[in-house]
Amino acid sequence: MDDLHRWWNKTLAGLSRRSDTAMAIRYAVSRWRALTRYLDHGSIEIDNSAAERALWPWAARTISSPVRTRVALTAHLAISL
Repeated sequence: MDDLHRWWNKTLAGLSRRSDTAMAIRYAVSRWRALTRYLDHGSIEIDNSAAERALWPWAARTISSPVRTRVALTAHLAISL
């Protein structure tokens, strides 16, 4: 993972700041700690699929309400981090 981090930083230096690739790399690098947290803690999943599946039935019921949908999406994003 350290090699990937170094490669992203090296690649980023050669990209246009506004390119989609540069934005994606900056996003990942800025969240590096969260991205690699699962390496230090064996009980943490590499993705949040289980959390998404658990929230989906609740989120699906709230689609008719924009406020509730916003709350569901906020909860989804919070769990993702």
